[in-house]
Amino acid sequence: MLQDKTKYCFWLLILISTVSCEREIEDVKLPEFVQKLVISSFISPSDTVSYITVSSNRRIFGELNINESTGNLTAYLSDGSREIKLDTTKSGFKFFPENMHIKEGKTYTLRVLSDKGISAEASCTVPFSRKIEIEVDTFWRVESHPGMPDFKNLMADIFLNDYEGEDNYYRIFGEQETYDKRFMHSPDVYQFYELGEKGFNDNGWDGKRSLINTIDITNPIPYDSSFLRFYILFTDKAYYTYHQSLDNYSNDENPFSENSPVFSNITGGLGIFSAYTSDTVIVRLK
Repeated sequence: MLQDKTKYCFWLLILISTVSCEREIEDVKLPEFVQKLVISSFISPSDTVSYITVSSNRRIFGELNINESTGNLTAYLSDGSREIKLDTTKSGFKFFPENMHIKEGKTYTLRVLSDKGISAEASCTVPFSRKIEIEVDTFWRVESHPGMPDFKNLMADIFLNDYEGEDNYYRIFGEQETYDKRFMHSPDVYQFYELGEKGFNDNGWDGKRSLINTIDITNPIPYDSSFLRFYILFTDKAYYTYHQSLDNYSNDENPFSENSPVFSNITGGLGIFSAYTSDTVIVRLK
């Protein structure tokens, strides 16, 4: 018994001495900070004004609370045949359709320069707005819970008929509108979630009909009329990849998963410069 106690005390002393040993390391050479411009912009033919946000990356070593100045910035946008200088804003730049028309199928190049000697450049091609169909199949789902009466939810399967022969990238939002003549006001809008998460592509079902989501909807029977309105974004690949990388970077806050870098298509800098077109599809429920 005495031998066991002696062995226990020995290892306890070792543990205490190991934990209490601390050394202050001096003269550590931190990695050199390389300043880069950070750009964020999504352009579309439907925009009444297009914005480009520009900031600076920040240090991850040393003085972390330093906000790096971007310096005095100038920016230019080219469509391949002409180039315009962009108007400045508090957070970057803007331009209007009368300054530069954004057209489907065209490639645009953005250049941002700072008097600090840093610059960034990126290009994107505006996707075509394709004619596609959205179909809605409604059904009742009965739900049962112990000790409670059964109840029914009206559900809707949302199908998309993909445009054939090319890689397509989508982002779709939806809302339900109901009209009731008894009340003299604008229609009630029941906003529901985004369909297909933060974007999806047609990989594996090119040109085919595919179920993209199943949603709860409000029973249209008590109303004079009801519609499902879908807002469809046709995005370029960079838009899709960027938003997918944001989701992967968060990792659902799992502390044991490994973060992946956020996608960037900016040469000489960081961030995203991409394009989309939009369309609206309305399905009448009643």
